[in-house]
Amino acid sequence: MGSGLGARPVINIEQNQNFVWDTGLLVWVAETQPGGGGGGATTIADGADTAEGFTTDAAVVTDVGGTVSGKLRGLVKIFASVWDSVNGRLKVDGSGVTQPVSGTVTANQGGSPWGQNLTQLAGTAVDVNSGNKSAGTLRIVIATDQPQLTNALKVDGSAVNQPIVLDTPTGITHGKTTVTTAGTRVALASSTAVKSVTIKALVTNTGTIYVGGNTVSSSNGFQLAAGEAVSMDLSNLNTINIDSSVNGEGVTYVAVS
Repeated sequence: MGSGLGARPVINIEQNQNFVWDTGLLVWVAETQPGGGGGGATTIADGADTAEGFTTDAAVVTDVGGTVSGKLRGLVKIFASVWDSVNGRLKVDGSGVTQPVSGTVTANQGGSPWGQNLTQLAGTAVDVNSGNKSAGTLRIVIATDQPQLTNALKVDGSAVNQPIVLDTPTGITHGKTTVTTAGTRVALASSTAVKSVTIKALVTNTGTIYVGGNTVSSSNGFQLAAGEAVSMDLSNLNTINIDSSVNGEGVTYVAVS
């Protein structure tokens, strides 16, 4: 033909054949479809599918529209920022070390039996009352290598430390007391503050001494034969009285205060 234009490309179209636009050659090319007997893979030109996009599409790292290529590149970019390639793990911050949890942490029990009321011990009902121990009494064992306590244990409701004070006697009082008339009780001594006293019947006595309170007599007193003694804790010597079965017999005593 005398038009002066170059020859037009000739495309042989076969039935059921698809074509795609080759953006590099600027021509339509036949799409290769896999078929029976080992057909080849389908070739789609870069950017030809608008949903797939270009391999150079910008990474999409937020919840916005974009091509599949852009979203995949976004995922790679996100994981690359937190991936520790040396230790093969995800980082939760920039330190690369284990991070402690501080502040208030709330854990919900859910369906697991994390809390359990203990009603039996080895098949025996747990003892909840005071008194003698039984098979249901829970026991606490303190190890012999228990570390020393930093703070003292509270022994009462005052919420303050309670010192242990040993009430060590600092004074001594002694004396001798006799019963003038048998059957007539007398006070061991005048009012004298003490912590304890030991009373001993005179070794020369021939009868019995009766020790007690302000109603003591031969019928109810604590009996002491000659040379016998009794000790007791009390606050004052005048609370003790003695009686005798024989006139003029008595006791000696020594007390601490």
